[in-house]
Amino acid sequence: MVIAASGNITGSANVTVSAHPSQPNVTSFELTPGKTAALKGSTITITIKALNANVTDTTFNEMANITVNASKNASAVIYQPNVTFSNGIAILPVTSNMAQFVTVTATSGSITGSTEIAFADMVFDLDPGWNLISVPNFADPGSVDMILKNVKNNGVAGYDPGNKTFSTPADLQPLYGYWINVTAPNQSIGFIADTNIRSVPPSRDLFEGWNLIGVVASKQEQNRELDAGLLFQPLQAGGKPLYSYLISYKDPHNTYTVGDDLTARTPLNKGQGYWLFMNTLTGTNKDSLVWAGKPWLPN
Repeated sequence: MVIAASGNITGSANVTVSAHPSQPNVTSFELTPGKTAALKGSTITITIKALNANVTDTTFNEMANITVNASKNASAVIYQPNVTFSNGIAILPVTSNMAQFVTVTATSGSITGSTEIAFADMVFDLDPGWNLISVPNFADPGSVDMILKNVKNNGVAGYDPGNKTFSTPADLQPLYGYWINVTAPNQSIGFIADTNIRSVPPSRDLFEGWNLIGVVASKQEQNRELDAGLLFQPLQAGGKPLYSYLISYKDPHNTYTVGDDLTARTPLNKGQGYWLFMNTLTGTNKDSLVWAGKPWLPN
């Protein structure tokens, strides 16, 4: 109650006094894409959280401006110029009609946050934990750091069948398989390239015993299911396979045996790696042979 007096004149009134509500104490924005890579022309949905330290500030219901930087052409990126938060969360769909890396940034005053996503010519989804992968024959760039820069992982391993050892590769090459340990859900690996470039066929040595191999296809085969008869056609002598076993770790996890379920029609999946057991190369003084894949486009 407030009482006013002037001489013998007095008066009173009930007054409610309240403090001005405090402003949300947001320190940063966290941008989390639903997928780290998607095919060009498709949409990646990014969840933006307003954080107070590491906790979502549910009192933040303001707007943030959105900007993008693209590795090739930002005008090919479709996005909303701003988003409105509800209880500290905003949703942002982003699309690029060109294969490229895109950095998305949210800003409100001094508050900011960003993430990088990839729109690619070819995309393979990854599971948490160890994945056995391979790269397409047009992969560009081939370095581990560039190909996996948006994939949360803590290790990549390749296998040398010549000396039977595992090691960390510097580059990822077609026809080879690689183990990658993924440390978060919703991870995808995207490959960006000039898919009109003409290239020589990739090739590698296969040794007696176990080899970690990859699957590649030509541009004409990119939408086809590939099979062992097509991919392993060069690995025959006298009409008989020079290999005995093929091990798949995904879709499905299985060991295929020649003469049983490893036939010319056994399907193999692009983007996956496999273990292939090569027989002893009888009648030769060699312990290995050259295996050539198909180029993306012929010379």
